[in-house]
Amino acid sequence: MKTPIEETVKAMAELKREGKIGAIGLSEVSAATIRRAHKVVPIQVVQVEYSPFALDIEHKEIDVLRTCRELGIAIIAYSPLGRGFLTGQLKSPDDFAEGDFRKFAPKYSKENFPKNLELVRKIEALAKHKGCTPGQLSLAWLLAQGEDVIPIP
Repeated sequence: MKTPIEETVKAMAELKREGKIGAIGLSEVSAATIRRAHKVVPIQVVQVEYSPFALDIEHKEIDVLRTCRELGIAIIAYSPLGRGFLTGQLKSPDDFAEGDFRKFAPKYSKENFPKNLELVRKIEALAKHKGCTPGQLSLAWLLAQGEDVIPIP
């Protein structure tokens, strides 16, 4: 049985009132879920993947970034280094260890891997031009998206 988000955030609000937690946040939720939760109790933060490799929250169909901004909710951007792409360690899908979820995710398939490496090369070239590492460039880009975006490498 799934618990409705309204019940979940009510329980979180009680924990906050009791001083057991400092803030209420959600992770990997839709814009509709954010709105439903926020009607019950103010949501302070939403954690979502956000990087040059994961721009979904910017898409109008997804609407998470706009919704969070409209409601005054900060974004915790996880995997800002492209889940390892910008570290320079990933050269092929064979680089993933046994059991690594990326081994089975479509984004990292043998068909899509070259597209990701193409983006890495573009970021590397721009980073070289700027005199920084690709990871530093990605973090700087995220920080430039607004004070409401907080990357967690």
